[in-house]
Amino acid sequence: MSEGAVRPDAQVDTRGLECPIPVFHARDAMFDLPPGALVEVLADDPQAPSDLEHWCRRNGHAVLAIDPDGRGFKILIRRGADVERPATRRSSNGNLPF
Repeated sequence: MSEGAVRPDAQVDTRGLECPIPVFHARDAMFDLPPGALVEVLADDPQAPSDLEHWCRRNGHAVLAIDPDGRGFKILIRRGADVERPATRRSSNGNLPF
């Protein structure tokens, strides 16, 4: 990683998955992490680095490094201040839909 000996707080392996799935997995990994935490995303979709950069800019996170790793990438992201968990959909009677 370009960050030297920095160890990520979480690692997400999205190799074999196409965008936008790596973005969703990165977002999900951040839900339980504090602001400033580091998430390393492993991806082999060529679109993943630019998709993650765009998503991070729009959501207050920062891509710290994008390093080639064989046929893929290691992407290091610093979590921003807020990550909102998507609302759970409920039926009209207030029960969960399952």
